[in-house]
Amino acid sequence: MYHGKLAMKDYFNKKYLIKDNPFAITPSPKDFVWADRSELFEQIKNTIVTSISTSPSRLIVNWGLWGGGKTHAMYYFTSDSFKQQMQKEYGSDLDFVQVGIHLPRPTEAGSMANLLYFEIMNAITIEVIQKAIQRISKHAQKKGVEPLDVARKLQSHFSALSRRKEYANVLTRLLRGTVGSLERKFFYGEKMTAKELKDLGITRGINSIDDMLEIFGLIVNVLTQPFDDLPEMMAEIFIWIDENEALRDLSPRDTFIYRSFLRDLFDYAPREVTVFLNFSMSAGEDFSLVEASLGEALITRIDKNIQFVPITTLEDCLEYIRQLLEYVRIGEVKDPYHPFTKKSVELLLGKQTERGWLPRDVNKIFAKALEIGYFKNVERIDDRFIEDNKELIFQKLT
Repeated sequence: MYHGKLAMKDYFNKKYLIKDNPFAITPSPKDFVWADRSELFEQIKNTIVTSISTSPSRLIVNWGLWGGGKTHAMYYFTSDSFKQQMQKEYGSDLDFVQVGIHLPRPTEAGSMANLLYFEIMNAITIEVIQKAIQRISKHAQKKGVEPLDVARKLQSHFSALSRRKEYANVLTRLLRGTVGSLERKFFYGEKMTAKELKDLGITRGINSIDDMLEIFGLIVNVLTQPFDDLPEMMAEIFIWIDENEALRDLSPRDTFIYRSFLRDLFDYAPREVTVFLNFSMSAGEDFSLVEASLGEALITRIDKNIQFVPITTLEDCLEYIRQLLEYVRIGEVKDPYHPFTKKSVELLLGKQTERGWLPRDVNKIFAKALEIGYFKNVERIDDRFIEDNKELIFQKLT
């Protein structure tokens, strides 16, 4: 008999021929499988391809019921795995920045901008910015620019990209081999002393939303715009922000700051930035929640809204189950539903399919069935097993 978590994993390996339970209730950044829902997948992918292919910045809203897959979509489309798929399809030179964050929850009213700015910059990383600058430097030197003249040439180039000319002083410091503590403090918006500011060659740090968006816009230009005949390093900056429904729980001040930050972001970075905002809602709520949360100034900037609808056909549900099981499959099986059977899968899905299944609810009952199968020491979760254990499997399903 098997006991404990390691024993359950071993049981799944040997009896169910899967390396893990694929029916996660809470999405993980490590889950890189997209199961079925091909129409939704194409909608999001086509949006990404359009953003890469055209220069205007865009605001996209993803919305739908809780458990509909929006958080998983953020994790999937900001993963290295998805980027590799895109590079395989469109060429290895394609690259883009992927930022996936959750809506900050300020513990101190009025700190939303600082938290949001830090999360975005921390996801982009100062190392990526440095890589772009050193790439430009190498190109200039190959074109015959003397090493001592490269810094001056780049400083002139960066100055032309920003209204705050002195920011070019900080960027050119990234030509050095290692990123210093002063540069990190500046880029991440930390408080700086007068001496530290003087050492960086600037008069003030990043103290306001305008400062944050000015340096962000400059970084976007450095990453996404060509330098002379050197193509851009990044095709687009993608920023996903999850859990925007929580805006209604924030202070009025932080909600106002959030709206202002996003609205003005597109003024400072009008090219090569795409922002996805995820909204989850309860039954009975609709797109009016998005409108009330964002306000008119942002609503008018929405380029596209993508609704995450329940799975409403049996075949789509079956394909969803098959692909999740295939993702964790570690052995040869004759039945793609193993350790389930097609009949037991259909029995678990029942008549709810007519009303629509949310991925989270599908995952709940199939995860429960796998666990009960383990504890009851069965090798196949067939229709008889489902009938005998349906009260355990479906208890407290909400």
